[in-house]
Amino acid sequence: MAGSADSTPAWFEGRSARSSVIVVAPHGGTRRRTIRRTDGMNDLHTADLAMQVAERLDSHALVNRGCDRNDVDLNRIRQLVAKAPFFLAQLRARVDEIVAHGERPLVLLVHGWNMAVPWCDVGVGLRDRGGTLYGRFPTVGRDRYASFVEPLAARLFEVGLGACIGLRYPAAGRDNATQLFSGRHVDHDDDDVAALAALAADERVDAVQLELGIPLRWRGWRREAFIDALVQCVREEEPYRAVGEPADTVRSDAWGLEAKPPHSLPAQSVPGTQAAPDSGCSLQAVLDDGTGLFLGAEPTGPATMATRVCVALVDGSMLLFVGEGPWDGVSGRYQIAGFRWQSTGNAESAPSRVGVRLDGPLVHYRTHEAFVDLERGLSGADLADADIELEYIAAQGGVGRLVGHVRVGAIERAIDVWAVCQRGGRRASMPGDKLDVFMVEAGVAPVRVLDLRGPSAAAQCVRFIDGESGDTAQLEVMRDGEIVFAAETPVKVPVYRLLPDGRVVCVTFGTVGPRVGDASGAVGLYERVEITPRVDDCDEH
Repeated sequence: MAGSADSTPAWFEGRSARSSVIVVAPHGGTRRRTIRRTDGMNDLHTADLAMQVAERLDSHALVNRGCDRNDVDLNRIRQLVAKAPFFLAQLRARVDEIVAHGERPLVLLVHGWNMAVPWCDVGVGLRDRGGTLYGRFPTVGRDRYASFVEPLAARLFEVGLGACIGLRYPAAGRDNATQLFSGRHVDHDDDDVAALAALAADERVDAVQLELGIPLRWRGWRREAFIDALVQCVREEEPYRAVGEPADTVRSDAWGLEAKPPHSLPAQSVPGTQAAPDSGCSLQAVLDDGTGLFLGAEPTGPATMATRVCVALVDGSMLLFVGEGPWDGVSGRYQIAGFRWQSTGNAESAPSRVGVRLDGPLVHYRTHEAFVDLERGLSGADLADADIELEYIAAQGGVGRLVGHVRVGAIERAIDVWAVCQRGGRRASMPGDKLDVFMVEAGVAPVRVLDLRGPSAAAQCVRFIDGESGDTAQLEVMRDGEIVFAAETPVKVPVYRLLPDGRVVCVTFGTVGPRVGDASGAVGLYERVEITPRVDDCDEH
């Protein structure tokens, strides 16, 4: 066994077998302390899933069942060397053992992608841009890409799931543990790192990072279908695992900069530096009981998109679909998994018509505050299959009627309400401080009653007042010591986002009930954006 292994930590679970496959779960641990804004998420359910795959394949396994990635990140080479040499030595030992038997190891690193799409983002050190793969340090040889990666992506589509190659998580970062198997670290000071890199450079070991969407990790038919597809593709690929002669060049030279992605992936436009041609849009409505519907779709680049459907219920729970994936570049059209969005109208103004369809899984969060601590929120969440079909028809000024139905589990609602439709997406350009409030009276189109932005928003005193136990919170706006707006907030969903410069954006959205002292029964929608100057200002969110 190569390397010097320390005593086995309590969080480690290993498995040895006479196999050429090694299944690794680096982020299967748990955070037990209060969250800090700079924390990364542990990948829920990946420890159990990785061990299930290893048992099905009768393969090696290195599984983290308890170590918080914020204490030691086992997917970072520097931290493996400095804080977890035991884990690194265990990995090298299994690779060396397989190579010594004349076989070419396949290392599968199992991670979590916190999207509601039943897809796997396959990381091999390459990024998919417009149907072409780019990257200098692939973690698989061309032959293994053809014999394993392409068949796996195709098989997932065949069974009703999906795959993309390096869309969000290409496993291309220098410090990513999958890059142990790219050959780029042959001159590393650590013996284990350098030895694994030398084997990779000689085409004697390959590694694939599997980023699994939430529906592929939570127990259910989609998880089982993913495991079945993975196991079948690994078994069918077995004849290709014999070690041949050492390569004449390092892996990055042998591969080149381009490769064709799986045929089953959607066609995409050629990548470029131009701005996305569509600004995307959002669609919002409030039902009579205060339930909020928040939908949107937008480009995140010339060939990528983000979509969302949120049903925020007045019982404190929330149903959410968030999807990221390839985009065909057609303005107003967004499709991924069972989600379909089609809008028509002038690209510069609000759409005249929007059709939204979702036939697939939603994440059912138990609290509106799930995003404040997403790991904790997800740990108490489950999946629910949705049948949602909605059509928006504009009236005037960015408002119109929204009709259709929402069916999720025991929830079945016919929808026929006023809605607000606006151009632009949450990811387009980060706004400054603002507060937007629309109110809807019975039978009357929504009216914007507050539009505070930039310095004007900062000049207002905008606050949320939490009610006593069981009471609804309240949104209150003051100017010069006088209350200018006050209403109950049956739905209040806060989302924190860390900016590269250390500032934190808090977006709080939801619904408002009747204004205090207002007998009209009007209900409404709001979105509050607040930017704090530094991440250190508040450590616990």
